[in-house]
Amino acid sequence: MIQIPYEDIISKVMKKRKIKIDKKLVYSLVREESRFDWLALSPSHAIGLFQVIPPTGEYIKKKMKYKTCLLYTSPSPRDLSTS
Repeated sequence: MIQIPYEDIISKVMKKRKIKIDKKLVYSLVREESRFDWLALSPSHAIGLFQVIPPTGEYIKKKMKYKTCLLYTSPSPRDLSTS
């Protein structure tokens, strides 16, 4: 079986937040956007695994009522599940 980077973290977050989409879609999106490099930075300043631009990250933070925007942090189960 092929090891998928961040598979355990993505699975835990999807389960905790009751996200009901195919994990393969999420993994393919992350692979296409950042090649699983959480430090990825695009010329348009999109950041991280999902390549989110900072204004969109702030919008998501407010809309989802997160305490912090995690665009610049290393993904960890604790950070992602408590945001």
